[in-house]
Amino acid sequence: MQEKKYSLTEWLFAALMWAAFSFTLLWLDYKVYDRMLLAGDIGAFWWIVILVPAYPLGRWLSQGNPPSEPPNRNSIAVRLYTLLFCAFPAFCAYSLLTEPYRLAGWLLAAWLVLILPLHLRRQDNRPAAVGLLFLTGLLVTGVYLLIVHPVSVTQAEDMVGQAGYADLYPFDANAFQDAVWFEHTLDNGDIIGCAMPETRDPLGYYGYRAVRGGDLYCVIVSAARGQIEVEQPQPFDGLHSE
Repeated sequence: MQEKKYSLTEWLFAALMWAAFSFTLLWLDYKVYDRMLLAGDIGAFWWIVILVPAYPLGRWLSQGNPPSEPPNRNSIAVRLYTLLFCAFPAFCAYSLLTEPYRLAGWLLAAWLVLILPLHLRRQDNRPAAVGLLFLTGLLVTGVYLLIVHPVSVTQAEDMVGQAGYADLYPFDANAFQDAVWFEHTLDNGDIIGCAMPETRDPLGYYGYRAVRGGDLYCVIVSAARGQIEVEQPQPFDGLHSE
């Protein structure tokens, strides 16, 4: 008995969805939200993008070979596999409860809901199923952006400009979001200081050194709350100078 061969249409669908999902999330993360959308999860994202297509590709390369014998249900490998599938839903639930603004958590939860009936019940490992996973990822990302509506880099810059600031020089304010205050040397050699917002933003911040009325300011914009939260005149004269 030989493994079933799948049509070229299924392989093209899986490849197209993989490419669309990878490009869309990378474009959103790096270009639209300045590495904020997948902050802390970009490594896991790359593992998903690289490893998930490897499984159907391996099946395609082995087409025509006799299928392998099913594993012994009492083997250690099968028991560990079952334990992983029991622990994974608990991890997803904990992640969503503790960090509801984390896009990676919603993607994992959606994939889990999809994988369980496809793989555990139907044992469906066809390439179209992999394409369906990436299509679901695109849909979940779209719904997430519609509900959370995070502020993009362009929107943050427009917001700061409308507040009367000019000559914006961006810096990564997320490196200091757990601090009360900070002093930071910019890439151009200037030093900027700010008191961070008291309430932590669940997504992160955009930071700018800006000019208004001839004076320098440190301006912090909240990504999730969509507002300017700090306007600190320079040189910094807050807690550090006391």
